[in-house]
Amino acid sequence: MKEIILFFASDLEFLGELSVSEAGFGSCMLSQAGEKSLGKEIESMRLNGLKKLQSAFKVTPQETEHILYEAVIQPRDPLFGCAFRDWILARGCQVISLPESKLAAWNKILDLPLDPRERYLFMSGLSCLELAEEKKWLAAFDAARHAAEKT
Repeated sequence: MKEIILFFASDLEFLGELSVSEAGFGSCMLSQAGEKSLGKEIESMRLNGLKKLQSAFKVTPQETEHILYEAVIQPRDPLFGCAFRDWILARGCQVISLPESKLAAWNKILDLPLDPRERYLFMSGLSCLELAEEKKWLAAFDAARHAAEKT
């Protein structure tokens, strides 16, 4: 199943979306702000993987030692999505994870004349809704978009 990770700057400006699945990295789309602030790093991780701090325990009869080490999560690793989420959160960004089926809702929100905070809050709420409730909201978004086009 594909998962879409929407990521936002600390001021909730949309930076981009990353598609991941059991096969790892799928695709990434960046906004202008995302390209400017993260473009080079995202391209590097797409090609070379993502460095992530890992931990392990070394157990001997005398002691147990906690070891921290840096591992590279390859783009085709099923854990790439989790590693990306940790990476982007560590940079002070906000994340909304969605099943691919909810991407249509995000695209409708992008069509509305909303500020970044409103977009983020709407999508945060919609990400938790059951399908029947989501359909009602999508119909309301369509009506709002049509009303905005008439003015």
